[in-house]
Amino acid sequence: MSPADSPYPALTLSVSGDFGVVEAFFAEEDARLLRGDGSVPSGDVMKFPILGEEAVFTGDFISFRTRACDVLSSFVSGTSPAVLGDWERL
Repeated sequence: MSPADSPYPALTLSVSGDFGVVEAFFAEEDARLLRGDGSVPSGDVMKFPILGEEAVFTGDFISFRTRACDVLSSFVSGTSPAVLGDWERL
């Protein structure tokens, strides 16, 4: 999702079961992952669908699906992604 008049910022949401991963694109060369909410231990990994492929993420970036969806919903409502959580640059 991104504003209608600009490709940035943009957020993507990938869901697997009860969990989600949110990625933000602040600019062409500035992609970041939302830090997880502790629902999955840091050392654990899960697979999430990304553009028809499966990508592996550690618990550091996995949240409960409800939190991930809430972040996306707040963004759609006009909240800047910068204030929606702790982001780690890729």
